[in-house]
Amino acid sequence: KVRDWAGIYDAQNLDSTIRYDYISLPVKASDGSTYTETAMLGLPSDYSDNGEPVRLLVDCHGFSGGSFKFQTTYTWLQYYVHQGYAVVVIDGGGTIGAYNMGCPKAIDGHVAVYEYIAKNYNIKQDGVFVKGGSMGGITSLNLVCSGRIPVIAHIDECPVTDLFRQAYCRGWDPGNIKRIANYYGFSFDKYNADHGTNYNLNTFPWTNKSQTISDAERELYINNFVENVVPNNPIWKYMSCFDYETKTVKEGYEDFLTATDEDRIAELWSTVTVDYPAPLAIYHGTGDAAVAYEYSKYLSDAINRSENSVCDLNTYNTTSHGNFGTKQNYTCKDGAVMNVYSGYDEMYQYMLEQEEIFENK
Repeated sequence: KVRDWAGIYDAQNLDSTIRYDYISLPVKASDGSTYTETAMLGLPSDYSDNGEPVRLLVDCHGFSGGSFKFQTTYTWLQYYVHQGYAVVVIDGGGTIGAYNMGCPKAIDGHVAVYEYIAKNYNIKQDGVFVKGGSMGGITSLNLVCSGRIPVIAHIDECPVTDLFRQAYCRGWDPGNIKRIANYYGFSFDKYNADHGTNYNLNTFPWTNKSQTISDAERELYINNFVENVVPNNPIWKYMSCFDYETKTVKEGYEDFLTATDEDRIAELWSTVTVDYPAPLAIYHGTGDAAVAYEYSKYLSDAINRSENSVCDLNTYNTTSHGNFGTKQNYTCKDGAVMNVYSGYDEMYQYMLEQEEIFENK
């Protein structure tokens, strides 16, 4: 179903020049379950069902985000609507949406909403732009690499690219680590059989934020990473250090999944190639304390070592987690004046460049 978003939240927070449609639809997930996916779609003022089709931008929100923030918090997305894009924020996974960790249900939901919009709205059918941010980085990477939607180019803002090192090496709290285990279907059977324990999701001794990963967590995680996370993080299909068919790391990279020493991680990444399936631009602050800049650089360098892929890494000398550059007023395509950080206009310019390249192919 689709309904006008206005009235669900305080109407005074809404940009009255944008048409907001709330989307709610049943999704048959890849694990066989059925759930309700929700999203909000913003349409530019000149949108019509029968006029010139518009380009769709799919936004993969960060941790604790979601469609409900489109009309209040996500002013940069409103900016893109005023520049002529249809923009959709998809919760991803139903009730787990705000904290979905890029899991399979989240990808299923993004694909289902895209297919619904492509069928029921006047958007260009030949491709979309995808944007991720923070935890939405891993969601957007998985979505693009899934090959289930046509992608012109991909933008990632301070993205999570590695769940293991983000969750364990950088000291997330147990609740978030449990979410990864839950949403990716971790099994405790092998660990329990090997150690004579009877752990489950709620009784396993997850490490707290002030501690490093325990030996028990590392063993449990690595076993499950290969069995459950890798098959559902399809970027691994494009990584030269991994055999995606057999789900094994190649010779010389045996500790790629387990290394926690930063020097060793850098050494391992230094020879990896990633044949990324779409043009990618990453925007990241070098002093980001929430999501490590180094992992964006590892990924960018690996993509640029490929003869078939390209990644633009845009760095900012800041500790800010997003909101790069300075706030400025921009006059948009529809005449609206929006006050947004200059980094978001840089992303807009990147989309314009990629659109031109795409149209001229």
